[in-house]
Amino acid sequence: MPKDLYGALELQRGADPSEIRKQYLKLSRLYHPDKVSNDQKAAAEEKFKAISEAYEVLSDDEKKSYYDQTGQLPGEAGGGGGGGGGMPFPFDMNQMFGMFGGGGPRPRGRHPGKAPSRKTQIPLSLKDFYYGRTLQINLERNRFCIDCKGEGCINTVSCGDCGGQGVRRQIIQMGPMIMENTGPCGRCAGSGKGKGDPCAPCGGSKFIKRDKILQLVIKKGMKPGDTVVFSGESSHIEGFQEAGDVIVELQTADEESSFVRDVGLLKATATICLGESLCGSKAIFSDHPGYPDGLVLDIPIGVQNKSVLVFNGLGMPIDSGFGELHLTVLVKTSKEELDVLKNNLPYFQGLFVRPEKVSGEKAVSFVAQRFH
Repeated sequence: MPKDLYGALELQRGADPSEIRKQYLKLSRLYHPDKVSNDQKAAAEEKFKAISEAYEVLSDDEKKSYYDQTGQLPGEAGGGGGGGGGMPFPFDMNQMFGMFGGGGPRPRGRHPGKAPSRKTQIPLSLKDFYYGRTLQINLERNRFCIDCKGEGCINTVSCGDCGGQGVRRQIIQMGPMIMENTGPCGRCAGSGKGKGDPCAPCGGSKFIKRDKILQLVIKKGMKPGDTVVFSGESSHIEGFQEAGDVIVELQTADEESSFVRDVGLLKATATICLGESLCGSKAIFSDHPGYPDGLVLDIPIGVQNKSVLVFNGLGMPIDSGFGELHLTVLVKTSKEELDVLKNNLPYFQGLFVRPEKVSGEKAVSFVAQRFH
């Protein structure tokens, strides 16, 4: 009976490569013979063997494609359609016709270059961005086993299906035509070698757990969206010679703050009453990252509603020092304040209108429009 590789990994058929790898790592840790008690070791060994065999096929694009199409393992007898038309290796029309022009088997190995990068995000407070900070990240990762160099075995043997040649020949009948196709051996993937004795340190899985602590240095003035790259520090992945990069993206932490950042600019809002706008006032902020004892800003006499006051050097760190702080002033006027203003209009009138005589109602209307 054909083996259910997806069932061995407890996955639905058609799972994508990231799901397959994630589930394999989870189950291989759970059923590793060294991780269970003695009374469970025999069952764990069988499960671990099935998991490893399933992953070996499903993590390989060509083997997986063959298995998905035929339900058979590469090189397994009975694959494909009936009547002797089954294919012991993945069939490639380009290879079939390529034999007339010198085409031949295309043995596979690990791709040169790096595996895909691994991305993560780190939330930081405004204070972290203002002063800078160094964090330690405990990175969980798998690396190729040093003892077997990621082969899963301590020695190799000649492949029994292709006799160590790495290729197999197949007779294909297409109507009246009979053609011979040469293709890579499905069992050994064109290498001509099979696995020998399993590697003890990795249990034949090819990987060992090698966590690492990364030092993440956040320089002052860095901003959300900036990234820090740790080259080659991610997990090794089957099919790639080099491990991918770890990319850390900086993000804004979810915190209550009086300030909104725009690169080097800080923005804040102060709400005052009509009397404070007429006589001048102060805005006090207790959460400015550069002023732990509080920041006091002067609001000048006669400031208008929605005015934006600019304070140099009170923003975020930039190349030339510090950026600006923009303070938006909102003036809220109550009915009581307008009544007082109306009753004392001769005294206040000169602050708002020209010296010409105007009726009290017009002056009050002018003030109300100006501060609402």
